[in-house]
Amino acid sequence: MRAATILVLSTILTLMANALVHAEMYAYPDKKQSAKQQQRDKRECQAWATRQSGFDPSKAPATNRGLGGGAGGAAVGAARGAVGGEAAEGAARGAIRGRLLGAIRRRREERQEDSGAEGGTARGTRDDYDRAYSACLTGRGYTVK
Repeated sequence: MRAATILVLSTILTLMANALVHAEMYAYPDKKQSAKQQQRDKRECQAWATRQSGFDPSKAPATNRGLGGGAGGAAVGAARGAVGGEAAEGAARGAIRGRLLGAIRRRREERQEDSGAEGGTARGTRDDYDRAYSACLTGRGYTVK
């Protein structure tokens, strides 16, 4: 039972960390750009990064939906298992089930993205977009983190 509890907690922490991977970037205006200028620069850099990378975050499927997947499954499994006095075992089963269903969903979304590519051209990733967006803002006088 102790091993199941450790498995569940490590799964939940891993999934929560993964959800933070694509947190929004912060751009500090090094050249004292006005709020209006900052909005314009961000908008123009978003469009440029989309053209450069082939990835549009506004059209990308949301694969990290809060505590879905393994963490959500663990929570549901723990609740179901608690009824029978086996919360840790239920959480472990729920985490595995949630991770499996999340992987299936992500794979389906990837196939949909791949089938939408025009003429076999490779489409960029979120990382490609983030690098292009950061480069654009840096070139306009921002520190990006």
